[in-house]
Amino acid sequence: MNYFDILDANEFSTQDEIKEKYRKTLLEHHPDKLSNGTSSITVDDIKKAYNVLSNSKLKLEYIESLKLNTNLSISNEDEIGLDQFKSVYVEEKDLFEFYLDCQRCKNVDSFYLNEEILEANEEHNHVFVNCEMCSQWLKVVFSPN
Repeated sequence: MNYFDILDANEFSTQDEIKEKYRKTLLEHHPDKLSNGTSSITVDDIKKAYNVLSNSKLKLEYIESLKLNTNLSISNEDEIGLDQFKSVYVEEKDLFEFYLDCQRCKNVDSFYLNEEILEANEEHNHVFVNCEMCSQWLKVVFSPN
């Protein structure tokens, strides 16, 4: 369980949201408030998570370490249809390339696919791609030709 899981936050949570989630989580997991007196999350875990995530520099370092160690986004992936991508035919490669702006970090053309990637995954009717800036994962669903 990482610090974002502990506070039920994500990498895009504001400082105010983190503070609010810290207070809520602390109340929910405080030993005096628990009916059975135990929790899988300790008050120390909650405080450590808040100390890191409430400090912008430490939060960024923590996000990068998570991404390097897991190669995944901290947030869940979203599902989207291929029809949401803009397509460009590249004559010298003789194939279509597909681009989509990231709604989270607002980076232009962050998500990339091409026909070869789709063909390699056509038996599944979906492929996972991630934003080159914020590492948000998308599940792209499509119909094989």
